[in-house]
Amino acid sequence: FVGSGFVRKGLGDLLEALSLTTEWELLVVGKDKRQKSFMKKAQKLGIANRIHFLGVQTHMQDLYATADLLVHPAWYEPFGNVVLEAMAMGRGVLVSSDCGASELVNEGINGHVFASGNVKQLASLLDTCKDRVCLESMGNHARVTAEQYPISRMVDELVSVYQLLLAGKS
Repeated sequence: FVGSGFVRKGLGDLLEALSLTTEWELLVVGKDKRQKSFMKKAQKLGIANRIHFLGVQTHMQDLYATADLLVHPAWYEPFGNVVLEAMAMGRGVLVSSDCGASELVNEGINGHVFASGNVKQLASLLDTCKDRVCLESMGNHARVTAEQYPISRMVDELVSVYQLLLAGKS
């Protein structure tokens, strides 16, 4: 899990989903002024020993390399660069339907999309993804997806939008 604004990013839902499965540990990367309340929630759910709050990190590639997948259960997220970053590092993704990056997910191929707030669905997907072969396959496909979105493509498309806007004003 990577992000700040833990409530909006759905960390509470992820903690609840993790309480329904025993196979996973969670690395929480980022900062939130209410972090202690999430730590207390993990304690209350009996999963505090599997949750690791790492704070803000500068070498994300190392953490993505350590992770099995990225879970992004956001209640609202226009895109979520972390999804594309994780995919570029060869990690499958579990993202909520309210994350714009869900458009990058080929269901069951490079990740899964679940309904925001559906803790049981998320827990079920986590159980589905615990298989090493599944994780490796999703990661390989995620990498192929990410390769279609280099920074140069983003720059070119942004310039095209500006050119269209400027042409409309003349």
